[in-house]
Amino acid sequence: MEREIFISKVLQVLKKCSTKDCKLWLAESHGRRWAYIGGYGEEYFLPPEKVVTFGKFAIFGENVTDEIRESLLKELGDLLEENDGKETL
Repeated sequence: MEREIFISKVLQVLKKCSTKDCKLWLAESHGRRWAYIGGYGEEYFLPPEKVVTFGKFAIFGENVTDEIRESLLKELGDLLEENDGKETL
């Protein structure tokens, strides 16, 4: 799957999983730094937590409940399964 298509599909998953009570965003690793790509939800000014890492991408969140985390992991698992576990070609 091409990088841009992968990112757009992950952002669709984030939009679906984010609620009014949490914020989720996608970032790409550039060495020790993370570059923000996009996300959804309201700002809570809480310390961000890394929800999941796959390849050079990670999803960060604020105020993420266990229910949201499970839903997000299931959706991302289905997305990666469609592509045989590869996020990019």
